Amino acid sequence: MEEKKITWSTLGRIVKNQKFLNSLIWPEKKWLMLGMAFLSVLVSIFPFLRSGAEALLINLLTTTKNISFYNQDLIFYAVLFLVASFIPAFIRSVDRYFEMIFWYYVDEKFKFLVAEKNSQLDIATHEDPKKKDLFLRVREDALFRVRQFSERQFRFIIDILQIVIALGVLTTSSWWLLFIVLLSTLPELLVESKYGRRTWATRADQSENWRIFWRYHNYLESLRHVVEMRIFQNVKYFLQVMKKTLFGLRVEEKRHEKDRLHDSFLSQVLSQGTLAAVYLYFIYQVVNGEILIGTFLFMLASLGTLRAGLSGLALNLARHYEDSLFMTDLVNFLTLENIIKSRRQSYKLSRKNPPMVRFDNVSFSYPETNRQIINNFTLEIKAGEKLALVGLNGAGKTTLIKLLCRFYDPSSGGIYINGHNLKEIELDSWYDQIGALFQDFGTYDMTAKDFISSGRISPSASMREVIAAAKKSGADDFIKKWPNKYEQMLGKEFTGGLEPSVGQWQKIALTRVFYRQPRLYILDEPTASIDAEAEAKIFEQLENLPDDITVILISHRFSTVRKADRVAVVADGELKELGTHEELLAQGGEYARLFKIQALGYE
Repeated sequence: MEEKKITWSTLGRIVKNQKFLNSLIWPEKKWLMLGMAFLSVLVSIFPFLRSGAEALLINLLTTTKNISFYNQDLIFYAVLFLVASFIPAFIRSVDRYFEMIFWYYVDEKFKFLVAEKNSQLDIATHEDPKKKDLFLRVREDALFRVRQFSERQFRFIIDILQIVIALGVLTTSSWWLLFIVLLSTLPELLVESKYGRRTWATRADQSENWRIFWRYHNYLESLRHVVEMRIFQNVKYFLQVMKKTLFGLRVEEKRHEKDRLHDSFLSQVLSQGTLAAVYLYFIYQVVNGEILIGTFLFMLASLGTLRAGLSGLALNLARHYEDSLFMTDLVNFLTLENIIKSRRQSYKLSRKNPPMVRFDNVSFSYPETNRQIINNFTLEIKAGEKLALVGLNGAGKTTLIKLLCRFYDPSSGGIYINGHNLKEIELDSWYDQIGALFQDFGTYDMTAKDFISSGRISPSASMREVIAAAKKSGADDFIKKWPNKYEQMLGKEFTGGLEPSVGQWQKIALTRVFYRQPRLYILDEPTASIDAEAEAKIFEQLENLPDDITVILISHRFSTVRKADRVAVVADGELKELGTHEELLAQGGEYARLFKIQALGYE
């Protein structure tokens, strides 16, 4: 990726990012921010009060003969010096406390914002490879840098105020000194901004490789994957790939840091040499009697503070620019729009009316691909019907479910629910009707009761309904044998946790669907890991569902498919056959062929 140059537009972007950040923080923490700003002002002023009081004391002591210990000026300067010396320690303690509270708040705020935004983005956006690099940079860099970016604005207050005060002090000596000191700071600013751009550009260029590294890293932290690696004896291979990827990423970063060191050294030679020349000039003034010793020390202290302020400002500006590049990623993420658009005036479905689903000449290709996954697919699923979708792997069955859940929109044609185009329906009202169990269902480390009741969040989960749902799926048979029964922690991530078998996890996940009591069940291989006896009991429960409950079942087991009201055979994204089990067998087509192949396995 080409490095961006610092222009007025990039400076404008920094200001825009700062405004965006503060617009989120200010409403909730304005008094904390005002307190930190006030403390920053005090931190800026006290070094000058101390060095000024010290200068006055020295001048008074060196120019006044036989001065009394009770001299009013001496007492005033001494008290001022002591106050200016001791108070900053207390200010720094309070400032450090405020800073940590601010950091905690920003960290919590933006972690929740990112998590919330992540959950709001549609599946199409999550599966977009172009967005995955943005997601990685936000997760790996932006969340860390947002704290620095937000806190650094208070450092700017300190740097700018110290520069202004120091300039005011030094102008009483020679105005041309200001020009020299300011000029000596420019190389540092240019170096830091240059390498700030390169840091972001390097990370942006390597985003996909970083995703590869973290993918292998996560494999090696996952017990499920580690077990397979050890059995297949490929742990060393995965470690080798991870190391090779990381070392490749570090090559560019190390070269970048080496170049930074070289340029930083040259800039420091220039700036420190300039500072030494100014010090010699002040010594020359003292020797010639142009300034007093105390004034000389005050000038040196002010010059040091000015130099520190200018260097700090240059460094902070450069780092702020670098962080702003990552902040732009965060802003772009938080303002990211879903690929699947919902209309403002959407039709709201009622749970009173059972859903009738109609695919009308639907075709679909995944974004950035030319391969047609669904081709002119037309099918009507009546309200209360139990329909089975069958076909070989890759036929398009799961893609049809994704379209029905509106994870994607059809490339052409339409999907209608009770006569309304799915694009025009309020998604929350549609999801309120659905209970789904996908092949790659999620497992959660929580109690069995909480896992099941997460199917329908309510102020208080009904244990009676939880147990009733578990009996339908057969999960109650093993849950009641666990040490803590429905309060048993699932997964071994936490103390006292228990890891269910794959089949048990699937039953618990199915229990969650039963607990939800949807109007439309979408079940994609719901019993793939469940034994035949338990499977028969589960499908008996599905058969006994009320007549106004619709079920869409994807399965490769024809022993269960045959019990559906109708079977739809999908091949190459098209509806090839449709009818009852008996009708399709009589046709002698694809369904009959697949059924006979499977039946031979039981002979």
